[in-house]
Amino acid sequence: MARIIDLDGDKRMRYVLICKNHGQEAGAHTISHSISQLMAMAVTPRSLKTKLIVARDYFALKERCIYCDVLQQELKGRRLIAENADFVVFAPFASRFPFEMAVFPNLIAARSAGSVPGKSKT
Repeated sequence: MARIIDLDGDKRMRYVLICKNHGQEAGAHTISHSISQLMAMAVTPRSLKTKLIVARDYFALKERCIYCDVLQQELKGRRLIAENADFVVFAPFASRFPFEMAVFPNLIAARSAGSVPGKSKT
């Protein structure tokens, strides 16, 4: 977490990605154990920029957050995989590949508490 906070202070960086790879399918030809990587980029990936534009347009139309609406709907549905105080995991309605999971911060809890999930109000 400290590395992400440090990168957040670097105004050249626009995007941070954390991923975990395991095995040959993930490109780890010589490593048998899983590895985590943190990548920071000076540009926002086009796919993410598109999602941000769609979210902004949705908010302009509905005056609500699209991700909060998706989360609220998924909490009622059958695709819910796991949930805790900080995150909700569910299978997307139109998965791109088998066993795809979406991990959302528990935004509803953050809004009702008036703080960031997992952080105490002090």
